[in-house]
Amino acid sequence: MKNCQFCFQDDLDDRATKCPHCGAWVDGEERRDREFDALRRELQKEQREHRKDYQDYMKSIFNRVQSAAGIILVLVVGASTWFGFRTDESITDIKKEIISRVESELNAQKTQDLMAAKITAAIKIMEPGIAANAESAAKQAVELKAKDALADVNATIVRAEQVVGKTEARAIQTLANIESLDKEQAQVRERLKHIEKTARSTNDAILNAARAPVEKVALPVKPITMSQKEGVGEIPRLMERRPEALGFDISRSGYYGPAIWMYLDNLVRVSGFHYVVIAANRSFFGIFDAFALVSALNPPDTRELTKKYPLSSHDIPLEQEVPNWSKFADLLNDGGATARKKLISLPGFISGKEAVIPQSDKRLVLQRMEALGVDWLPVVDKSGGRFVGVINRSRLTSSLLLEIASGVVSPQ
Repeated sequence: MKNCQFCFQDDLDDRATKCPHCGAWVDGEERRDREFDALRRELQKEQREHRKDYQDYMKSIFNRVQSAAGIILVLVVGASTWFGFRTDESITDIKKEIISRVESELNAQKTQDLMAAKITAAIKIMEPGIAANAESAAKQAVELKAKDALADVNATIVRAEQVVGKTEARAIQTLANIESLDKEQAQVRERLKHIEKTARSTNDAILNAARAPVEKVALPVKPITMSQKEGVGEIPRLMERRPEALGFDISRSGYYGPAIWMYLDNLVRVSGFHYVVIAANRSFFGIFDAFALVSALNPPDTRELTKKYPLSSHDIPLEQEVPNWSKFADLLNDGGATARKKLISLPGFISGKEAVIPQSDKRLVLQRMEALGVDWLPVVDKSGGRFVGVINRSRLTSSLLLEIASGVVSPQ
């Protein structure tokens, strides 16, 4: 059982948190604020003082009753002794009876009612203060909770405003991007219209050109300046002339691999040099892309050889130092069918059978370039098969377009 510290009742259940007699909180200190606890302590102190005063009052009554009982007892004892009709045992019984009656009187309902009335009066006096303090505490708690709730609401509003601000900024940026895209799309549409218009006009031009007879024009042949291989001492002067091709004749002999290496290894450094032309009895046999041939035949240590054998020294390497060029020289010197097949198989070679003449059909020339996978073809004259130059894909395409454009133009 629990005791109430407020009204001192001791019949509270162990699980009780609030006194059923006075309404005071037994447990749960968190439910009371500081002012309520202070008031409770003051009430308890005042109640203890009233109780002490009441106990003192009751003690004084009890003492008076005991004194009266003692006097009565003395009188009774004296009377009994005087008259001789009471024994000691009867006197003791009388004493016990008197004491019992006094204690009974103290514990009587009247006494309890008196104490309850005093306690009730004290509680009534204190009730307004308790109620006021409780109401004030409740108001403060509500105000604190309201302030906390308001702070949370304000924080939420601030966060929401920040989110809204970011969203607005993104929306503005998105609108700007959309506007920019609209402008770009408008420009693209204009370009498409222009392209469509150009395509229609080009298509019409091609159709008109196909219907109209177009006079054939000779291929735009690019003439090639060519020099023949001579002695190693002529290389510096040859480089000064800046030839575009170097010629060899497989019907001759006496070619030396290291000397050929010195020629081509130096000429490929000259601006404009591109071709190695092979003739047989002064007729065109084939042509090499000089850079492809040099890349295929040069040894790995070409840089060291170039430093070791500069043109100014007139020294040349040994055959074993440039073995591939030595084999190339052997094929030129041989000139037979087997040697010619091996020459044709080397990188960058275009056979004389693939050569065209200046009067060749331009469309057929383009088709041949596509079939061989090259951007140029050798050109020979119609009469003797002598090498005269090359036809380049870009120049050939430009010439075709000019012919189409000239055939499309309508007379004024």
